[in-house]
Amino acid sequence: MPSLHDFATWQPLLRLLHAAHAETLTAPGGHVAGQISTGAWSVPLPFRPPRPGRASQVSDNQEQFDAVGRIVEALEEDGSDRVSFVMEASSAPDDVRLHLIGPGPSAEPGVATAHPGTLLLVDGALPEPVRRLPDPVPGAVPAPSASLALVFGLPRLRTLSTCPGTFADPREIARLTHLEYLELPPAEWRVLLDAGAVPTGLLAAGIEAHRQRDNPLETTDLANEILTLYGRPPITGITVLEGAACTGN
Repeated sequence: MPSLHDFATWQPLLRLLHAAHAETLTAPGGHVAGQISTGAWSVPLPFRPPRPGRASQVSDNQEQFDAVGRIVEALEEDGSDRVSFVMEASSAPDDVRLHLIGPGPSAEPGVATAHPGTLLLVDGALPEPVRRLPDPVPGAVPAPSASLALVFGLPRLRTLSTCPGTFADPREIARLTHLEYLELPPAEWRVLLDAGAVPTGLLAAGIEAHRQRDNPLETTDLANEILTLYGRPPITGITVLEGAACTGN
């Protein structure tokens, strides 16, 4: 049976990824990332279209299905339900460095991405309050569309999720003292952490990272800073494997 932490188990998939993303991997900071679970996967590989007049079949992309199937089999053998990975170029020509990221006790897995999902900052907190209806409040009405001024006019706001560049000065978020869930891009989190301005009453948090542009290893480091700030256990289950992307090398 294939082992999840054996480079040979991953080699067929790494060969396909290396061929598809050779230019990306040779660029400074270049990486390729994805997630594989026992029921689905998100791997940045192109699918070959079927021949004209014929429906798509597994055999059209058999190499990819076989390569991912080895990882799924290893997950089942390991008793795990999913694994996230980041592939980078190694110092040796055609070699790659593979980072396998396991789940953390205070971090939900990302959805179809190698980036960490919701960070649980308090015992018993449920993932992503943004997806749950708030408790009924007499006189509550739908809020207008959010903007930096409108947001700060809602001092009892409990959930805030923003895109890059929403705030001229992210440090103003500290004024929202009733926030329970905060989701920000990495750059905005960096500003808050460096300024010591992360709201103290959060129950959960999220990092709005770009699936491929942002490196999940850096996002994981950022997540660990947030978890540590709240006295939560960090994400530590990272295994590093290294070897040739192609068996012929």
